[in-house]
Amino acid sequence: MFRDHDRIDVTELETNAVEMLLQVLEVLDTEFVSSKQNAMGQCKKMCEDYEKSCELGEPNTAVYNTIQRFYRQIINDLTEIQKLCAEYKIHEQLDLGKETDLRQKPVGYKEYIKDLKKIGRCWKPPDEDEGESIGEPKTYQACNCKWTNVPESELEPTQDILKRPIVPRKTAFDLSDLRFKQEMTVLRTKLFTLPEMIPKRRRMSGFDRASSLLAGIKSMGSKIEFKDSIEESAPWTIASVEEEAARIGSLKFVDGQFTHCELWRKLLDVSGNQLRSKWLLVLCPQMEARLKKHIVPSAHFSPKKVFALLSRIPENGSKYTLSKEEMIHMLHDESEVAEWLYGWKVQFKLLAGIQIAATTIQRYWRGYAVRRDIRKSECRYVAASIIWMAWMCVKKRRDMHAKYLKKMLVTLNETEELNAKLAADYYEIVKEAHVVIHLPSIGHPPDVRNSISPPIFRIYQNILALKMSFLKNRHAEVIYILPVEPSDSLLRMYFDILESVRPNEGIQNRVTFLALSMRRAFNQCSFNTARTLYYSNTTVTALKQAIAGKPAYLLPWVMDECDVWAAGTLRVPWLGSSMSLQSRLFNKSANAELLTSLGIDQPPYSPYVKDYTTLCTKLADLICMHSEVCLWLIKLNVGIDGNQTGVFLINNVSVPFMLELRNERMKCGEAWTTTEELRKPYLDLLLEHLPKVVFTLTRLAPNYKCWKDFYGSLTKHGCLLQAVPDKKTYSILSAAIFIPGLQSRRKPVWVGTADQMHLETQFTAFGFMIPQTSFPHEKLRTVVTTLAEALQEMGYFGYASFDLFCYVRKFDDVPVALILDLDAYYGKVHNFLDWFSFTINGKYDPEKNIFQSDVNLSSQARKKFRHPQSRIVLWDETKERFGIAMGRLHHTELYRHRWPKLYYFCKKCKVVSFRDKSLFQITYDAKTRVGSHVLFHDGESRAHVMMSNCNVTMKQCLEMVTANLKNLSQALTIRKVILSTGMSTDEKSPLVRHQVPIYVKFGIGGLAGVTGQALTHPMDVLKVRMQVYKSELLSTMKQTTRAQGLLGLYTGLSASLLRQITYTTTRLGIFNTMSEICEKRFGRLNYPTLISLGMLAGMIGALVGTPTDVVMVRMIADVGLPLEKRRSYKHAIDGLFRVFKEEGIHTLWAGAMATVCRAAIANGAQLGTYSRSKTMLKDTGHFEDGLPMQFVAGLMSGVVAATASLPMDIAKTRIQNWKESDKPPGTGKMLLTISRSEGFRSLWRGFLPYYARLAPNTVITMVAMDQLTRFYLTHFQS
Repeated sequence: MFRDHDRIDVTELETNAVEMLLQVLEVLDTEFVSSKQNAMGQCKKMCEDYEKSCELGEPNTAVYNTIQRFYRQIINDLTEIQKLCAEYKIHEQLDLGKETDLRQKPVGYKEYIKDLKKIGRCWKPPDEDEGESIGEPKTYQACNCKWTNVPESELEPTQDILKRPIVPRKTAFDLSDLRFKQEMTVLRTKLFTLPEMIPKRRRMSGFDRASSLLAGIKSMGSKIEFKDSIEESAPWTIASVEEEAARIGSLKFVDGQFTHCELWRKLLDVSGNQLRSKWLLVLCPQMEARLKKHIVPSAHFSPKKVFALLSRIPENGSKYTLSKEEMIHMLHDESEVAEWLYGWKVQFKLLAGIQIAATTIQRYWRGYAVRRDIRKSECRYVAASIIWMAWMCVKKRRDMHAKYLKKMLVTLNETEELNAKLAADYYEIVKEAHVVIHLPSIGHPPDVRNSISPPIFRIYQNILALKMSFLKNRHAEVIYILPVEPSDSLLRMYFDILESVRPNEGIQNRVTFLALSMRRAFNQCSFNTARTLYYSNTTVTALKQAIAGKPAYLLPWVMDECDVWAAGTLRVPWLGSSMSLQSRLFNKSANAELLTSLGIDQPPYSPYVKDYTTLCTKLADLICMHSEVCLWLIKLNVGIDGNQTGVFLINNVSVPFMLELRNERMKCGEAWTTTEELRKPYLDLLLEHLPKVVFTLTRLAPNYKCWKDFYGSLTKHGCLLQAVPDKKTYSILSAAIFIPGLQSRRKPVWVGTADQMHLETQFTAFGFMIPQTSFPHEKLRTVVTTLAEALQEMGYFGYASFDLFCYVRKFDDVPVALILDLDAYYGKVHNFLDWFSFTINGKYDPEKNIFQSDVNLSSQARKKFRHPQSRIVLWDETKERFGIAMGRLHHTELYRHRWPKLYYFCKKCKVVSFRDKSLFQITYDAKTRVGSHVLFHDGESRAHVMMSNCNVTMKQCLEMVTANLKNLSQALTIRKVILSTGMSTDEKSPLVRHQVPIYVKFGIGGLAGVTGQALTHPMDVLKVRMQVYKSELLSTMKQTTRAQGLLGLYTGLSASLLRQITYTTTRLGIFNTMSEICEKRFGRLNYPTLISLGMLAGMIGALVGTPTDVVMVRMIADVGLPLEKRRSYKHAIDGLFRVFKEEGIHTLWAGAMATVCRAAIANGAQLGTYSRSKTMLKDTGHFEDGLPMQFVAGLMSGVVAATASLPMDIAKTRIQNWKESDKPPGTGKMLLTISRSEGFRSLWRGFLPYYARLAPNTVITMVAMDQLTRFYLTHFQS
């Protein structure tokens, strides 16, 4: 076999290997000898030491014996190893000679073939299916051969032949040598079985190889002989497939697997072409899986058919799928297993049904369990991902915030020097050209800002738009950063106001309005202006260009870190105190303690309350000590203008035993405040009662929806519990001061004083009377100056204002001024006072408490005018200028107008005074420095306006304000009437002073309904007949015209008109009246409110118009009935009397429920949608009041009304036209019956004529109502 093959001629290699091993053995022999001599020398030395210890009498026999045995064992082992090395030298040379002789024998040597067969017989593979389990590797029997010349570890690892096939070797042989081919076939067959017989060898180290070699030598004894038994074999012949298959008989499948058959495997091996691999890896697994699925107990397959199928499988069979027909064809007896494979009938007969059911349930349960686990795993994964992402976002936000604050602190340090320089040189800076940057930003904490809706918060920040008054300084240039959406109308308003104050001076050129470039990105966020500016890079760039090369300073409102960033980025100082001092002065509790330390009077208080228990406890103590107080304020330690305040009112509900407490205190006198035992019983009652009522009875500011929101801010920031003095005659004043820097050594400068006007309205309007005239100015000046100087000593620089509660004690007539609030910023009081000084072009005199203008006017006769809230102080009309400023004034029609129209109204409104018949206009006269200004708070929602008025005397100023408010309200209300009638806005029109009476509205509604019904009645006739006779539109029209002609389309017209007179008159009259009343009370109505009003009006109108509706339906449906069943009403009145006489009065309201439901839906959708559609179309700016807008709104409302009300209309028609003897069903049952018997879509049968009638009817009715209203106002009102 190995002749002429130079690649596998290993004689030289084996010779070299043997020589190398002999050399190694010689070296080992030398080492063994030296080691043995060393061990013997140590042993001898130990003997001598032991003998010496015996002579000394200190022998240690046990240690000596142990060491002696150890050395002897080493010497014996070394001797044994030396002997083995000598024997191996001899046998290695003998084996090498035998192998050389064996390789030189010819190929056909019989003994070699026997050797190969012997090798094959000594390896017997186990059954593949026995003892095999999932996850456990296969184990094979060990070889019984004794290899004498080659260690087992060095055998070639042919067990990996499938994973790592051996590359066929190239051999040179004679192709005509048939016996050589046979020998190669036998060898390949034997090699194919080797992977299952030879276990996997691991790579062995030299020590392991030596150990295995010694173990083999010891097991064979001292004499090692190489025995090779050679048997002669018969010549090899290849058998046919038929013969081999006949010997097998059948392939048996028993108990879920095929039985082992060695002949079948040999047949596959001999045939080649990977048949055995296809059987083991492709066909057999598929057959077993299918048989197991059908619970086949046993089956027999024909080897010939199986062999033929294997031969037909292409390539390696990786894409082959066994079919049921092919498997049945391979059976010995098809009837044997065919029944099992084709159905489950046999399985149920042979096996227990319970077992099958349990198996099926278990199978599906496993699938469900797997799907459930997968779903849970996916949910957990998603949840974990969400939590992780949320944490990453929070972490990222924290990092960004920390980086942001660090940047702010660095900026703060950089701007401290600039602020110090501004505080020292402020008066020198304002005498030269400079820029004032107004940043109306309220830097509240996020929870406080979020309590206010974003649009309201932006408008609230824009209240200080009158900061333009800094233009009074001719060296100043003003840059105002708009917190609201800019528009041409808004900017035009500001320029018109400036032009009215300083006409023809070009003062508008010194003011610049900058919009925030990122305002729309944060449209839904309650961001302060400075925070939005932080993200508006375009605005910051424009701001830098505007102040380039000019001295400038920033005038903020309530500062936060964004204001600091703005100052640092622009490299300008801000006019105000440091951040730390401002934060301290914003704390209400800290301010109360500051006033106490300065000895300044203030109402009773309790600071730093941060939880509910403490709040109730402190409130109970204060109520016991100050039982005369009826009102207690809960002021959060953040916020401005009282927008973060709760009010607890003492009355019989909040504290039922308050009257007893007050009587008891009056009895005790002064001992009540000094003796705790007297107060303890009532204090215990309060501690028990207050926790139950405080959270429910406290009235919160409009910013907070509930106590939970307010209490969240309270626990976070704390609050000040403060009393409101119980005085019948009092006034609340505001004093505004500018505090110079301490380095300038200047005293605080008064900006002005004002009386606060508390307008008890739901829209939180406010006002100031300038200057204050209700309290002695000397007392006020003393208190305010003391506090201002104390703030200056603390390092405060900038604007500040103080709210004072002022009254006069009854028993000694001494004026008392209590500090309520300290506002350390440029607030609303400064805003209006500076604007007042700007409009009159004058200044405030703190000594006399007057504002003096630069224009002299002849004063009127001296008169005394008593203030309505004061019994002592009299108005002094000799002062040259007085003013009244009001903010957040609300009117329901303001949103309809932009600035040009409002400005037009203000110029055209003229009202005559009731006292002296003087004429007032809502305009400003720059020559006399007298007049009024009206401004929108914003140009977007236009829900509120502010008004500033100034005149010579307070009396005239009050009359001016009263006249202006009445005049403007009347103009806006008249404008509403003009819009509803579609008439022009001509100021000379007679409509401007009159409104339509209620009874006229009902009459106009009835006439408009009759007009619309007369034009759309044919569509109503077609609709009713389609619903009654269940026909289509074209067939109904043909049938009607054939039977009655074109006049048949107007059948029942009298009843229809009578129905409109009753039904439409009622519904339109009620809707117009109620909507007008609600608009006057609540303002602009939303869509749900309009729908509700329409539904209510429709229900009332339906109850009134149901009798005429019954008659109309019967008259229209009469034409389709047989002659003997027709009612033949002459007209509507005849029908009403006959129904009442023949069927009873209750029949007149047949189907009243369906009629009311249908009318509620139709009118709610029609009237509500019509009104809302007109408003929406008007707001788009593409429609004006008139016929086009009314036409589009009518079409839109018709679609909604027809879709919503048609099912109820069908039910109403069927009930009113009921001809059966029994009682007609209810509305709900009728709708259910129609949908079941005729289909759900039949509920909208007749939609086209219904809509074709409803849409024109709506348009015609509404236009007719507007025109009739115009006709009435024109011809019947003077």
